[in-house]
Amino acid sequence: MRPERGINEIPPTAAARRQVVEHLERARRPLILSHRDPDPDSIGSALGLAKALDAMGATPIVALHRLAAVTAPLNELPGFARILPLTEAVGPATRGEPRSFDLLVAVDTADPILFGLEAAQTERLLTGGPVVCIDHHVSNRRYATCNYVDPSASATAEMIWEILVSAGSPIVPEIAVNLQAGLVGDTLGFQTRATTGRTLRAAADLLERGGHPGDMPRRALNARSFESMRLFGSALAATERSEDGRIIWTSVTRALAAAAGATLDASQGIPSGLQDIIGAEVSVVFYETAPARTRVSLRSVHRPINAVAEAFGGGGHELAAGCKVEEPLARARELVLEHLRNEFRR
Repeated sequence: MRPERGINEIPPTAAARRQVVEHLERARRPLILSHRDPDPDSIGSALGLAKALDAMGATPIVALHRLAAVTAPLNELPGFARILPLTEAVGPATRGEPRSFDLLVAVDTADPILFGLEAAQTERLLTGGPVVCIDHHVSNRRYATCNYVDPSASATAEMIWEILVSAGSPIVPEIAVNLQAGLVGDTLGFQTRATTGRTLRAAADLLERGGHPGDMPRRALNARSFESMRLFGSALAATERSEDGRIIWTSVTRALAAAAGATLDASQGIPSGLQDIIGAEVSVVFYETAPARTRVSLRSVHRPINAVAEAFGGGGHELAAGCKVEEPLARARELVLEHLRNEFRR
């Protein structure tokens, strides 16, 4: 299902962008997907690209896993109402049934397992027609027929902006606002090391094309519900640290979320919040998603931590990564922290 790394990979050059645009221009009914944990970059990139495809004469379908879990302000992004639940858009994995779309575009998704589908459905998506992957994760598996991967980009939204500009495609305000949300979300308001001059040029251009200087981009990064803010505070109050203070962590249990009147889906922003602690080099948040399943989010100031996530079957960026551990929270925490301590000893 997945080609070897490097096969069909196109470096992020002007010629490569043109190849991506040719795929987009030929498509009449493209399906745009992103990963199973929707965030500002995945949603903003998908919606911004869909609006651009509208102008190319296509009828794009946008689908996301766990769509019902997306709450304000992300569900207020322009065009959000067009998004379908992923299972509805994909349909059952019937053997031999042709795809109902002529191009699959995966945005911000390093591995097809992150679509959140069963293996048979994923296999059906990736066969029988062209697949374009637009992504900026260093851990990308190069699973598409056309892999446009640029780990130097701060966000997938930045890459889509560059593709549209190079193609001379009109960027209307709806596109600008969605791509702004992606830029702001993945750079934490232009604060991460991934922020470059290209990132700021993209931000300025999107602002001039109808984006908002505040409002939606700001809210996509900072806005929380009352319950989410209570959970945020409880998680920070439960923070622990290593003896030298370089590793910081907290645990978000289902009981903690229930006490705040929230769900685990309302726990955004906690990993980044821990990074503000003086002396912390790596921060970790452990989420109890089931009695024997733990989701782990890792953030780092300068030490690459994507290899830690990869050791547990995950991945991501050098300084922001995650994984899922099929163990109870206490055991998962023990395993991941021991792995991190070993990394610090090297």
